[in-house]
Amino acid sequence: MAVTTVQGKVKPGDNPYTLKRLYILRTDAIHTMTMADRIANQLG
Repeated sequence: MAVTTVQGKVKPGDNPYTLKRLYILRTDAIHTMTMADRIANQLG
């Protein structure tokens, strides 16, 4: 089994073995997580 740690947004048709991730730290507030998701949606 292998995983990736490449940052970015997953799109339909992406290789399921190289899915991108959004980085969230345990110190991030829920508002920060929401904003990260919105930014990723705008970029992708």
